[in-house]
Amino acid sequence: MATKESKELKTGIDQFMKNLRRYMQDSQEELSRYRSWNHCYEQFQSAFKKRKTDRDMLCLWLAWYLASWGMLHNSMLLSFNYKIHAPIVNIILDMDKKSLKTLNNLECQNWLDNKDDCRKKLADLYYKIRDCYEKLGVSGTDTLVTKVLLGTLGCVPAFDNLFKNGISGKSSWHRRTLASDYLTVLSKFYVKYEKAIGKACMSIKQSHTFINPQMKIFPEMKILDMGFWKKIDK
Repeated sequence: MATKESKELKTGIDQFMKNLRRYMQDSQEELSRYRSWNHCYEQFQSAFKKRKTDRDMLCLWLAWYLASWGMLHNSMLLSFNYKIHAPIVNIILDMDKKSLKTLNNLECQNWLDNKDDCRKKLADLYYKIRDCYEKLGVSGTDTLVTKVLLGTLGCVPAFDNLFKNGISGKSSWHRRTLASDYLTVLSKFYVKYEKAIGKACMSIKQSHTFINPQMKIFPEMKILDMGFWKKIDK
């Protein structure tokens, strides 16, 4: 697996902050599709803490989040009902404790400090999910797998075309996420601007009532996803 570091990010910190604030503003509406991530993520986070959980309901949460985030558009998922995600939910919930501890809400500094271990565990989970979808007749695209990982574990941004355009300037960039080293580049970006990003997030948390006060505002990889995903028209 190649680990050559990619070119510098195409979105700077000022644009990143604008993107982050605009995303959160768009999420203010109670019925906003962006909140589907919040609902799905919180359900999985709760499930990780329980001995028993309703896995069928988790399939529904995951299916609706993916639908809200465009994964039924020109997708083979349209040919199936929500139960197509049942084996994926099982893969995620049945992770060994060490992998879950490493990957759940993966922080950028942890990635930089333990890159080899984090990369191995992430790759193992990524390919299990991808291969499972493929066996079920669904294309296990980079976009689909990373959206699943973001919506359940918050351990990697969703590498869809808008996010790829934000980091590389090319929405048609199709290299596998784990075959490049963008997670290292993104983690370095976050760590470099951590204080500024943290200050902005605290301000957002105070002004956005829909954010669960019992939880951290967002995983760091989710913050990166929001900041690079949507560019603001000047």
